[in-house]
Amino acid sequence: MTTSETMKKTTTVLAAILLSATLARATLITVDIGPPRERVTLNPYQEFVVPCAPPVTSLSGQTLSLDYRFNNNEFIRLYPKTSRVFDIGATMQLSHVGPMQYLGPFEAWTVDANGNRNSAIATYDHIGTGTSDGEFNYLLGFIPLLADTTRKQLDFYGLHIDVTLPNVDYEILGGEFILAPNGNTPGQNMFGVGPTVPDTGATLLMLGCAVGAIVLLRRRICT
Repeated sequence: MTTSETMKKTTTVLAAILLSATLARATLITVDIGPPRERVTLNPYQEFVVPCAPPVTSLSGQTLSLDYRFNNNEFIRLYPKTSRVFDIGATMQLSHVGPMQYLGPFEAWTVDANGNRNSAIATYDHIGTGTSDGEFNYLLGFIPLLADTTRKQLDFYGLHIDVTLPNVDYEILGGEFILAPNGNTPGQNMFGVGPTVPDTGATLLMLGCAVGAIVLLRRRICT
């Protein structure tokens, strides 16, 4: 084996080790999205919300890598014509009175059955602040998706989030996974839960982290 071949092999091995270490550091949070069904229809601006464990017990400025995975190898299917625009995200329920932070820097993407990224990466570099008079939702991360009728539907098995938390003394009450349609037409607010969903439709492409998506999820964050 030549020196060049040895270096290439060493580089490949190191890359694999680093990837394994990154995956090992991720905190796994299991989300129970219920039994498989072909269609779940939401009312205009209704949200599909599933309680889940919070990733931490205190907020001390941690930088976290979080893997939200659906149990029993289930997936959510978004269709081309009935799943127009959805925001997929996760929150923590916090308790605090006074000035508060409800959003911080994060990156997020959906994953396939093998845990590999199957959407673009949503990045948000700002910090959202406001005032709380009690309980509110802290947005850990979200990814907005837009239907593309020229491709297959999107099946995703979970959500990955890299987030930096604030260093604050807020009480942590719980956690939630959220699927929120950004539309007011019932026929466009539908999705399926696999693994027994018929194959049809088109995939979804990620939109940028627009202000509109943040405003949509703030209905839960600031209530």
